[in-house]
Amino acid sequence: MPAPLSNDIRERVVLYRQKYGGTYEYIAEALGVGRASVSRILRLHRESGGVEPKPATGGYDSRLNEAAVDELIAMLEAEPDLTLERLADRWAEEHPELACSRQTVGRLVRKRGYTRKKSRSELKNATEPPSLQSAQRSRSG
Repeated sequence: MPAPLSNDIRERVVLYRQKYGGTYEYIAEALGVGRASVSRILRLHRESGGVEPKPATGGYDSRLNEAAVDELIAMLEAEPDLTLERLADRWAEEHPELACSRQTVGRLVRKRGYTRKKSRSELKNATEPPSLQSAQRSRSG
C-alpha cells in the first residue's frame, strides 16, 4: 500500500476546490493525484474539517497471548528438528481452540529470534546419484 499523500497536497486539493471549483477529475489532473484521492480528501474535509490521513490500523492481533507463545516455543525447544508445518500441526492437536497456520507459527518463532533451517532427520538415500557412481568408476578403472 502506498504512503498517504502529504498534507501539503491534501490542503491544495481543498483550496483548489474552494477557489476554482471544478470537477474531481479536473482537480486530480491539475494537481497530479488520482480522482479517488480527491474524493476521499474532500469527504474527509467535509466530515472532520481537517485533511490529516487516518492512522494506520496495523493489522490483526495475534490469537496467541504471551503464555501461549511461550508454550509454543517450549514445544519447539523440546523438539528442535520440527518443521514449522509439523510444529503448527502439533500445536493444533494439543490446543485445537488456538490452532493457527504455519505462517503464523513462523512469524511468532522469528519474532522470538529463532530461525528455522531445513534439516534432514531421516537417513540419506543408500544409493548415490548416477553421476557420482560413474565418476567413481572412471577414477578407479
